[in-house]
Amino acid sequence: MAWRLLFVDDAEEDVELAEFALSELTVPWTRRRVATRGELVAALRDYDPHLVLCDFNLPGFSWEEARDLVSAAAPAPLFALLTGAAEQAEHLPGLPVWDKNRLDRLPREVSALLAPAQVAVAPAA
Repeated sequence: MAWRLLFVDDAEEDVELAEFALSELTVPWTRRRVATRGELVAALRDYDPHLVLCDFNLPGFSWEEARDLVSAAAPAPLFALLTGAAEQAEHLPGLPVWDKNRLDRLPREVSALLAPAQVAVAPAA
């Protein structure tokens, strides 16, 4: 089983850059991107992510709405902000905020969040 990462982001290019950075992860992982509230609700139900990485600035709905939807999911996946506006979000206590301008740090940050949560990954066959 691979770590399932769900990106809530309106820019596919940003997710592709994050995906390139995450190629350094030593565990298997998959990703999906959603850009709307409805897509997020469906992905939480159908994709069952381990981690949701959400942009701070979303057209059509807010990161707070996204966080609330994620928190209401059962079981609730972990939630982090992945944004180019990290300085605007740094004041949010207890919420991981990762900078899109420092994607070199992303593999370490994702691993640090998911590994202690003991997200099970079966060995590759």
